[in-house]
Amino acid sequence: MQKNELINLLVSKSLKVADEPIFDLASGKKSKVYIDCKKTTHSAHGMVLIGNLIFDRVSGLGIDAIGGLTLGADPIADAVSYTSRINGHDINTFVVRKIPKGHGLKKVIEGDVKEGSKVIIVDDVVTTGQSTIEAIEKAREYGLKIIKVIVLVDRQEGGKESIQEKGIDFESIITKQELLNAYYERTNTGGTTPGKLAKMMQYCNANLEKSPLLYFTLLYIFQILESEYDNQAIHSDRYENIRSSLTPLLLECIDNPEKPFLEKLIKEFWKLMK
Repeated sequence: MQKNELINLLVSKSLKVADEPIFDLASGKKSKVYIDCKKTTHSAHGMVLIGNLIFDRVSGLGIDAIGGLTLGADPIADAVSYTSRINGHDINTFVVRKIPKGHGLKKVIEGDVKEGSKVIIVDDVVTTGQSTIEAIEKAREYGLKIIKVIVLVDRQEGGKESIQEKGIDFESIITKQELLNAYYERTNTGGTTPGKLAKMMQYCNANLEKSPLLYFTLLYIFQILESEYDNQAIHSDRYENIRSSLTPLLLECIDNPEKPFLEKLIKEFWKLMK
């Protein structure tokens, strides 16, 4: 499956994970997780996978072109355009400049598009969504008709919702959580990272049909705990205490996924988070 292949490539080339928040994000936040997508989007292997995955999603939308804010969007758009030509369904590309060109026609939008063109806006990583929204606003000012936004990796920190508030359909190819799950599985880490909870999530995902209530309960806990940890709301020693306290209850719920056990788990979780 090409998505899994791309996840593994991103983990190998682009994902950086630290025990403390040492990475500065474009949003101004610090994080324990950094995703340098350009290591993947500029690789030959990555471009083939990205081109195929996104072309499959847009080929039936009747679009004229694909592009976004330079530099993150450029290799993604080029990969999709190349794939479209191979498949006999041409999709052109365009570039949204951060500032207008200083000479010539002094354009903000470059490429084979015109007013009224139906386009897809792409980006490599979305955190708060501000860079993608900048591309949306400039494309609209130029007269482009935006059909959809597709991002390679959604960090799941509000960007999706901010973009949707602009009235634009949003889709991500991969989420940060999917990358972290693959990373923890590969490195077999636990302790001061959410690796053990990630393994339990994978177990519950495999048994979703047998126990959907357990799956969604654990997903709820996992996402809150991971978000709080990544955003420095809780530090590694407190995280480890919470994880250690929850683990016996989690194991108990896996064996007995009935409502009373799940309610006990949720109650204990919020008690620990206070």
